Amino acid sequence: MKSTIYSGQHVAHQCSMPESSFDDVNLFKSTFNNVNLAENHYSNINLANSTFYDVNLSKSVFNLVNLSGAKFTHIGTSSSVDFNEAKVDPVIFEDADLTGSRFSAVNFTNAQFSHCVIDGLIINGVDIAALMKGETQKPALKKIGWLTHNDTGSVNKISKNHFMPEGAEKTLCGVEIPAKDAVAQMSSETGSGVCKRCANIKKSY
Repeated sequence: MKSTIYSGQHVAHQCSMPESSFDDVNLFKSTFNNVNLAENHYSNINLANSTFYDVNLSKSVFNLVNLSGAKFTHIGTSSSVDFNEAKVDPVIFEDADLTGSRFSAVNFTNAQFSHCVIDGLIINGVDIAALMKGETQKPALKKIGWLTHNDTGSVNKISKNHFMPEGAEKTLCGVEIPAKDAVAQMSSETGSGVCKRCANIKKSY
């Protein structure tokens, strides 16, 4: 395919360029509005600070492309269609640096992230890295019940079994563990039944 555009600023209006190839091209701060770019190939392209609006990028390939500062709005599989009815082809990002990028009103249904650096990733105000770290470091739960001595020295009625995180001083429902000198027996089978409040909290622990 022979090169037809050599340099300078250009305007393409109502053009048809199916299956085009862009190689070693500077498209800095370009604007793409209501454009069908499906199945195009972009290699070693500068698209920094460019704007894409109402653009079909279905099955396009971006290789060694600078997209820093670029803005994508109303992007899908087909230009100028109702995206609720359009068939969505998955977009694939591999070995990409999206540091500081922002996604707003984006549909990530069934999206998959693997081998990704997510430090500082915020979704709807939630720090995902911190959340995942908390999930992996969440302490195990143990079930305990106990008997206690009263002032006369006799043993009180068996308590309910509670769930308690390892190393904690309180059960899930907030009951403090009696002092050691007041505990006659403590085990997972001591209680007369399971504390319902602890059991309910455990479901979402």
